[in-house]
Amino acid sequence: SQDEADVPIGAAFTMADALAVLDGGAPLKAQRMAAMLADKDALAPEESGGPPFIYGVVAANDAERLWGPDQKRYFRLAARYLEESREKGFPEGYEGKGLLLLGKSLLMCGQVEQAREALEEAIAIGAQPTDELERLLVLAYKSDPEPNLDRALMHSTKYLASSSLLRNERADGLLHRAEILFRLRQDGECRKVLAQIEPGTEAGVESLLIEGEILMREGAAHLSDESIAADKRLASAKGKYHAAVDILRRAQNRGTERERITRRSMYLNGQCLLATQDMR
Repeated sequence: SQDEADVPIGAAFTMADALAVLDGGAPLKAQRMAAMLADKDALAPEESGGPPFIYGVVAANDAERLWGPDQKRYFRLAARYLEESREKGFPEGYEGKGLLLLGKSLLMCGQVEQAREALEEAIAIGAQPTDELERLLVLAYKSDPEPNLDRALMHSTKYLASSSLLRNERADGLLHRAEILFRLRQDGECRKVLAQIEPGTEAGVESLLIEGEILMREGAAHLSDESIAADKRLASAKGKYHAAVDILRRAQNRGTERERITRRSMYLNGQCLLATQDMR
């Protein structure tokens, strides 16, 4: 493939050529060209951000194919290269892509505050694609430490306003919005959003967990509501917890994330059982 083709020794090419090869879908070849240019000290000062930009793109591409700690390590590597490129100056015309990819890499390796800053800068300069930037900002602002749920909700509104989202993208966006609303204790609005998630999507399976947690929250509220007679309080709370158990069981062993979802469902089921046992 072109990706594996050797760069001819002594071949004359420029940083612009290496970037064109990257854009053409041959990242490994582009990486070798950038390394050769850097080794030969053949770059003008304004081009010095080119090689780390290409190295960062390649590392981020590799990260997308990995899982768990390996993925996090490669995104951290990508972030280091892209930060170096930003300090030296992203290649002309690649500022938006550089900031978007830097923000994503920082977010995926857990550097949330720095990710927000890079992504906001990308939005400010009109980087594309806007949908992806808004999606990443939702994730960045709903993430620990120090989540900003109001700001996450604002970016969620902008993301879901897009007419170009695919079915699963819209479902995922709605799921994130429901999670934010649940954490803001806006359960009525949360339920309205959950109702919009298509059942056959991955997000549809995960939405069952949030439905179950809302019922658990309502059960706890009913139990502590002293304006209701004690026996009615108990009956109402038990009804909520039993409904939660039924919904949570529906989430088990479904979807590609079934192990994580099943573990979460079983944990919440256990909380329901403990709560109802305490009522006896």
